[in-house]
Amino acid sequence: MADPARSEPPVDWPVFGITALTVIAVCALIFAAPDRAGTFINGLYDQLTRTFGFLYQWYVIALLIFLATSPSVVTVRSGSAVATANRTTARSAGSA
Repeated sequence: MADPARSEPPVDWPVFGITALTVIAVCALIFAAPDRAGTFINGLYDQLTRTFGFLYQWYVIALLIFLATSPSVVTVRSGSAVATANRTTARSAGSA
């Protein structure tokens, strides 16, 4: 009998199937007409970056501020090559 704690989670077949078919269909269209696909993708990229590029910039600024002010940011202790994701872990690792 299989151990329930180690069993794999079930596959959501409808979500997997729709996603796989969408990726295959897009790839087939790109392979069928690479020049038109390139023009379309470049136009779509230009439109998205023109419309939403500022959101990406603000996201990066907010992320940097969060990382700079968060108490549980990745830290590297001086004199040690060990990097940890939590200050309490760094303290306990240093005392061992």
